[in-house]
Order: sequence, then structure tokens, then C-alpha cells
Amino acid sequence: MKINRGSEKKISLCIQNEGLSLFLTALLREWGFCVNPTCPEHPDELLLAEENCSHCAAHRKRIDLINSAYFDSDQVNRPIAIEQLWRVLEKHYHLPPRHHLRLSVDLPIGMEIRGQEQPGRLTNLSPAGARLSLPRELASGELFPIVLPLAQRTLQLTAKIIYINTFPDRDNRYDAGILFERISSEDKALLRGTITLTVFSSIRQQLPRWAFEVGINQFDLSPELRQQL
Repeated sequence: MKINRGSEKKISLCIQNEGLSLFLTALLREWGFCVNPTCPEHPDELLLAEENCSHCAAHRKRIDLINSAYFDSDQVNRPIAIEQLWRVLEKHYHLPPRHHLRLSVDLPIGMEIRGQEQPGRLTNLSPAGARLSLPRELASGELFPIVLPLAQRTLQLTAKIIYINTFPDRDNRYDAGILFERISSEDKALLRGTITLTVFSSIRQQLPRWAFEVGINQFDLSPELRQQL
């Protein structure tokens, strides 16, 4: 699955462990962030820091990695759940904040629109929905079947239009957002695992093995997913 990276958002890191710092830098860049790997000079710049970091104690706009099961809205507990980290970061850049981990992709799919087979292309994927390119304008709330090819198996899903750009692009296609209608918990878990594996596999290719191992061991992953990495 090919990853597309979107517009950059700024964030600084204050992480003493070199391997974890390299890993988080790579992860944040996958999510479209422009990363400064040192403590920022301005207290209003977004900062991701380790708990009780003495170098940036007075920083006002910060997210803390903590070693506790109890956390507030600007804290992420260890081991890190990737969707929790995503949600905490999202609220600083997207209103309303998006709760599901998303992956920018370039993935051809099959669709059936008003009784006709049509080619489609996903540009963004989450366990709950997607953004895709359509060959024609559809109505908000319209349902249609799509075929989503994944490495493990092909999903047969029903898409529901939640928004659509009423002006076609230069290829005469329409950008639309969909939700997966009545998706099963099993299929949602498969999508979540696929997105997580794709992101971490990309990071693995960018880092020395020792840094990847240090970083991945800070994340809360299923034994099955960890084995694939």
C-alpha cells in the first residue's frame, strides 16, 4: 500500500532516549508533521515531551508521555497506544478532532454506482471510513458497495457518502468522504491493524534496526502485529 504524505504541521520533541526520539520523529513525519527534534524556544509551539522533562517545564503547549495508567487530555501513557497518540495530536490541528487513525494512500478499488461497475481510488483510509475519488457526483447519504483489496483478504463493504465536492477536479472526478455502513468489528479491527502495520513498516525501512526496536517496544501492540514487524 503506497503512502501519500500531506501538508506539514509543526511539532518539537524533547525525548532523551535517542532511539525513541528517532522513532517518534519518523512516525510524526509519516503523519505530515515538520519535526524539530529539540525543545522549542517559543512556549506556544506544540511540544511532545517525556514526563517531568526539566528542559521544558514551563512550556505551555505540550503533550507528555507518562508512565501511569491515569492521564488527562494532554497526556499519553506508556506503553503508547498509537490511536491515543493520534487523537491527542489531532485536537491541535483538526476541529472537530478525528478519533480514528488515518492513513493517506493511493489505492485503486472497485465500486458499483447505481448499478454500474466503476473504478475508484482511495486517497485516505481509516477503520471507520475513507476519502475517495469518484467518476460522478453522488448525493449525500447515498449508499453503494465497494471492494477493498487488503493483503490479508478482500473486504466487501458498503459506503455511505457523508460529503462530496460538487466541483470535479481536472480529471473530471469528484472528491468524496464516506463512512463504512454497518461495518463489522472484525473488519474494523482488520483495517486498524492494516493501517498500523503499514505505518510501522514504513518507519522500519527508514531507521537503523536498533532504533526501530527501541521505539517499537514503547508501543502497545498485539503479539500478532508485533510478530509481523
